[in-house]
Amino acid sequence: MAFISISDGVSSVDAVVFPSTFEESKEFLLKDEVVIASGRIDKREEELSLVIENIKVFDPAKKGKTVEIYVPKGIGVSILQNINRTLRSFPGDMPVSLLLPNGGEIRRLNLPFTIHPDQSLEDEIKKLLGSDAFRVV
Repeated sequence: MAFISISDGVSSVDAVVFPSTFEESKEFLLKDEVVIASGRIDKREEELSLVIENIKVFDPAKKGKTVEIYVPKGIGVSILQNINRTLRSFPGDMPVSLLLPNGGEIRRLNLPFTIHPDQSLEDEIKKLLGSDAFRVV
């Protein structure tokens, strides 16, 4: 477990990193290391702190890249559940979004987890949804 301070050069916030997250991140939790952290805000006696649930080193080469998966109209719940299981079996650090038809528009659903978009994952998604379903942007 660690108690750290995160600063953007203008302001800072105290943060708590619980043991399981700390074990995964202790190599890069160093002074002046640029990280991306997510979690929840905790307020105690008018003081705010961040309870970190996920933290990773910022990699500018991956900035802005995301996986988009187009889900054609009429796909059943069982296929969506299969897609969810498939995506979760490829954990990584790239965000993933589902593009869902909604009337005449496409609705973007950003998933709450990240993936590693290797070729076998792409092949699996294309097998379930079609050849235009998977792209990295």
